[in-house]
Amino acid sequence: MLLMECSEESGSPDLAYYLDRLQDRIGTPDLVVCLDSGCGNYEQLWVTTSLRGLIGGNLTVEVLRDGVHSGDASGVVPSSFRIIRALLDRIEDRETGEIVEAFQVAIPPRTLEQIGRAADALGADHFRRLSVVGDLATVGATTFDNVVNRTWRPALEITGAGDLPALDAAGNVLRPRTSLKLSLRLPPTLDATRAGATLARMLQTDPPYQARVSYEAEWGASG
Repeated sequence: MLLMECSEESGSPDLAYYLDRLQDRIGTPDLVVCLDSGCGNYEQLWVTTSLRGLIGGNLTVEVLRDGVHSGDASGVVPSSFRIIRALLDRIEDRETGEIVEAFQVAIPPRTLEQIGRAADALGADHFRRLSVVGDLATVGATTFDNVVNRTWRPALEITGAGDLPALDAAGNVLRPRTSLKLSLRLPPTLDATRAGATLARMLQTDPPYQARVSYEAEWGASG
């Protein structure tokens, strides 16, 4: 018997129903294959040995109750955008994208050896499959570096923003607040619960200018 689940990135709402209804026919599976993390090419069989974890939530910085004309407030009231940028610098190097030591782990030597073999098989241009603009350089200088980055190193992405008007609606106003949705990928062996607590503490402790800073965690999953 073959049971295929095809609800990628949707929470798999139908899988539990069929597993329950067909449990007598399924019994104890001989093989479970999770086609989730992709494959390197069509010439070899690829097996994923680890997956990164993930934590994330909403970071908000407030400096005013209401927006004030920038001619009156700028240079006096600190910009909420500048403050939130400074908070992000606590966890990410803005020049390199490297995440601070608190979210790093030691990569096993055997894993680095496996990554080296995988990188050789993938070739130098593997990540050109991504729809980069023009001659955009990748974060890593080599395929090996980029494979390490996407499998065992943490990485931050801002996936949404709030309290920023559209370009055609923006005026000369010092905005009262800025909000960002953070998504932080974690190394496979880093505990997501502890990492989430560390992230919240780093963002909310001793805020610049004593601004009102809040971080609301939305999700966390260990690798």
